[in-house]
Amino acid sequence: MKDKEKIIARIREKASKRLKELESGKWYKPTEGENIFRVVPLKNDKPPYTEFFVKRAKHFGLQTEEGVSIAPECLEFLNKEGLLENFLDEKEVRKVKKYGCPVCKLIERLSSVDQATASRMVARESYDIQVYLPDTKSFKIWSVSRKIIRALLAIQKRKQTAMFIDPEEGILISVEATGTGRERRYTDPVPDSFDPYALPDDWKERCYDIFYKDNDPRILSFSELLRLIKINYPMVKLYKTKKKGG
Repeated sequence: MKDKEKIIARIREKASKRLKELESGKWYKPTEGENIFRVVPLKNDKPPYTEFFVKRAKHFGLQTEEGVSIAPECLEFLNKEGLLENFLDEKEVRKVKKYGCPVCKLIERLSSVDQATASRMVARESYDIQVYLPDTKSFKIWSVSRKIIRALLAIQKRKQTAMFIDPEEGILISVEATGTGRERRYTDPVPDSFDPYALPDDWKERCYDIFYKDNDPRILSFSELLRLIKINYPMVKLYKTKKKGG
């Protein structure tokens, strides 16, 4: 009996620790098994609430001078989305429109000598959504694949669940997670219940603003990306420079 009490105490202690870990930080990391959450509208959205994700395209495989991994946004993607002018000054915008994204150019150069590295650096499309977790009563940001977004849009498309992100009329969503690390897989999200599950009244004050912001650290200018590339690949020259004099 005493052994059982010790086991229960250890289980409770571990569960408490995991809850604290889930509550800390802003990024959502679903645990293995069933995960239940509410999808939250974008903070700047207004009734009728329809917007819940932000599309991104990030380059991986680069590091700062301090050796910290960084995944900057692809400037070519931002250009196609018409977002460049929101974050870069006029001079930097002109550079992108004339020369394209420096990282994309680097990938082009590397592909002939190191295809594996070049492939890892290709901009990966992802989507940021925000979820509310009933168990911890916290808001988290979850970076998901197109597959998850398609499934959530399919839920929104149905008459019965069209208001699934509405702060008052929205419903809980369930996703099953299996595997760990690179082997992590998710089932398509489905309604956990069709009963409304309202967000807290102060949800707009407590949730994150996941839309692109002026000071977003993931958005580097053309010149900043060139400096970053020089740190990582000092021998690679991406653009020809005009010689001074004759």
